[in-house]
Amino acid sequence: MRERVIVFVGLALLTVLMVASFLGLPWNPEAQTVSNEDVAQSLFQDFGFGMIVMALLLAVAMVGGVFLARREEKP
Repeated sequence: MRERVIVFVGLALLTVLMVASFLGLPWNPEAQTVSNEDVAQSLFQDFGFGMIVMALLLAVAMVGGVFLARREEKP
């Protein structure tokens, strides 16, 4: 029971923090439009190393998740 209260309080604090951060952002209705090509170029040229690291981390997390979810066969 105590663990559920702790999880609930943590999720509530996270939700409040996210809402507060979104409300604090300056929203510009006249913002520039960006094409998909510009985003792709920025991701793979300016942040190429970070994208490769994130891809490797996600691949390792998927393999780890499959390993942990695998059930042991009964003899």
